[in-house]
Amino acid sequence: MTVTLGALTLDDNLQLRGVEAMSLATVNVSRTILGRTILDTAPAPAGHPLELTADRDGDGLRGLFLQSQINAINALRAAVTQVTLAHPRWTGQVIVVGVGVEPVFDVNNPPTDWWFSGSIQLLTV
Repeated sequence: MTVTLGALTLDDNLQLRGVEAMSLATVNVSRTILGRTILDTAPAPAGHPLELTADRDGDGLRGLFLQSQINAINALRAAVTQVTLAHPRWTGQVIVVGVGVEPVFDVNNPPTDWWFSGSIQLLTV
């Protein structure tokens, strides 16, 4: 499955962190006077932090961002725009709240579309 953030297609190997700590629904159990169980469920409230990461690990790099993608993500952050994140682990509405990336290699004259590793901080809506 392709990873997308709004209309922006990203590297398929990006990791999504924070999903495991997120509850998908809230549940409230109560009983009637006669002892019947009432189960109220609702979608989980918004505001869970997620992180889309491109990391270095023992085997090399796991996912990368391009300079053009970082520029587009920074534009989403500046506009505080709600977009759809589609990832194999989770799909939903998010806003971009932070961008923390650095060049993969240090060079004096990087190419126009250079590679970056790091993370994009998101918040569910």
